[in-house]
Amino acid sequence: RASSLLRGRLVSEDHTLTAVAIPLADGITRNQAVAEVVEAVRARLAENPPPDGVHTFLGGLPYVRTDVITKMRADQSVMLPLSLVVCILTLYAAFRWLPAIVLSTLAVVLSALILVGAMAWLGEPFNIINNIVPLLIIIIGISNAIHLVNRYGEEIRGGRMRVEACREAVKRMTLACFLTSFTTAIGFASLIVSKTEVLQRFGIVAAAGVLIAYVLTITTLPAALTFARPPSREGATTQEGWMERWIERGTRVILAHPVPVLAVAMFVLIGSVQQALSIRIDSAMLDQFEPGDEIVVSTRLIEEKLGGVRPLEVYLTSPTAGRFDDPAVLNAMGAIEAWARRQDGVLGALSYVDYLRAIESFRGGDASAPFTSRARIESSRAMLQSGARNPIAPYVNADGTRARINIGVRDFGAQATIALADRLEDYAKTQLAPFSDVQVRLTGDAYVGSKGLDVVITDLMSSLGLAVFIIFGFMTVLFRSARLAALSVPPNLLPLLVTMAFMVLSGVPLNAATAIIFSISIGMAVDGSIHVLARFQEEVKRQPNVDEALVAAARGTGKAIIMTCVSLMLGFGVMLTSSFVPVQRFGQLIAMTVFGCLLATMIVLPALLKVGWLSARQVQEL
Repeated sequence: RASSLLRGRLVSEDHTLTAVAIPLADGITRNQAVAEVVEAVRARLAENPPPDGVHTFLGGLPYVRTDVITKMRADQSVMLPLSLVVCILTLYAAFRWLPAIVLSTLAVVLSALILVGAMAWLGEPFNIINNIVPLLIIIIGISNAIHLVNRYGEEIRGGRMRVEACREAVKRMTLACFLTSFTTAIGFASLIVSKTEVLQRFGIVAAAGVLIAYVLTITTLPAALTFARPPSREGATTQEGWMERWIERGTRVILAHPVPVLAVAMFVLIGSVQQALSIRIDSAMLDQFEPGDEIVVSTRLIEEKLGGVRPLEVYLTSPTAGRFDDPAVLNAMGAIEAWARRQDGVLGALSYVDYLRAIESFRGGDASAPFTSRARIESSRAMLQSGARNPIAPYVNADGTRARINIGVRDFGAQATIALADRLEDYAKTQLAPFSDVQVRLTGDAYVGSKGLDVVITDLMSSLGLAVFIIFGFMTVLFRSARLAALSVPPNLLPLLVTMAFMVLSGVPLNAATAIIFSISIGMAVDGSIHVLARFQEEVKRQPNVDEALVAAARGTGKAIIMTCVSLMLGFGVMLTSSFVPVQRFGQLIAMTVFGCLLATMIVLPALLKVGWLSARQVQEL
């Protein structure tokens, strides 16, 4: 008969599954060191195959983390080339002019390479979050190139020579492209308010990458274009085509019926807010993998037949030496364990108490009886500590001032884990209330990871608020118009709310992986609005008629905005090929937000500007 210390922990009750536990040394914490241990174990298994009918697999948190890194590298080898293909195809569809395609692609690739080189020089390692930064720089950076080339083609079409056309394109687009890059960088940099270091560093690196891409594109691309032969008059870059004509027609229809357009937008806004209020905040370790992934299968098997891989620890301390050899304290600890085992989601519990009861059973005593003799406890402790290895060292220290109860829990979500932990903490404090010198606190991977979700969500919501404040404050200053900045707010918040409503309808929870989307999206959401507003200011100085100024602004920037959004949607769609569900959702949700921004910029913003900018006097105040 297997010992109670083994059943359900290292050997399943039905004897079909057993585990070989390999604790890592205290100094092995970095990913590379952990990966080396995992690979050594894997090699050992390969050299010593099991007998026929026996299957082996790796499990546990160190293995999960190592597998994540391996898949992360595999993702990079697929997603980066695909993102370049997307950029090239988008540029071809927009311009069908080889210099624009080649030079724009080179600008964003060089930006990504400079960023990666800077990360290596500064010792910034890649992790599961910032490994997508080079991909982001390529996807986001191409937008500036599209707007620059589009304006260059417009100037060429107006009869300017190459150098003069490039000079005028840079003059007209530098501020607008800077604003779009700056707001996107602010969206990333706002993550610096997070208390999670990995998010802080991701925000800083991504913001730096966006600004590097801006500087490189605005300085090198126009200069390089002066050496390229301009496209012919028949080229798509120099001729207004069907897209510009449809944009003009659509804008005139919108300006003729602004109130119905805004009424529909308000209806969508109210419905999205109602849905967004019921969004679920939760996270689970296995959420980042596909249901059929080997890690999910092995982890669920370990949860089903053994003690799982996620520990929830009750950590007990006392200033009194030998406190955890006190029979009354040990009985209280036993009661806490027994209570924990009855809770949903708990797979098992283990502490110093279980080892003492195992010794009592070997002695022939009643292992289930309460502890009564301190001397007998100390004798049992001496027996346990007499071997070459001390099995109780992880559960009680040498002088009896610290002890812990290890509770294995299912990976059933942060909210359920937090609720369990809160109940456990209350019960533990109640049981140990007679012992005023014994302090209780909870720790362990399951507890820290779940509690950390609330902190991360709060941090990211704070970063979103900070980003909104900085972005629209900056727009007010640079456009010298609080009215323009205010009118741009609804079209840029509407897509974010629609995305949140979609998350509710599709059952996608709000967690660290999805909440980060909103801080990033708010920076990109305003890009189209910035280009429309900048062109509107330019056009309204030429012609005070608001409708004509808006039509000219939409016609001049619409094609570039549409192609930029298509590039972003397809670029982020590349993330659907990732091995990680959070990365897939990241790409899906941002692509959806960008699509919403496209509709809001091209439809809602003109209607708002028409209604909110009524008189010629107000126009002159621009």
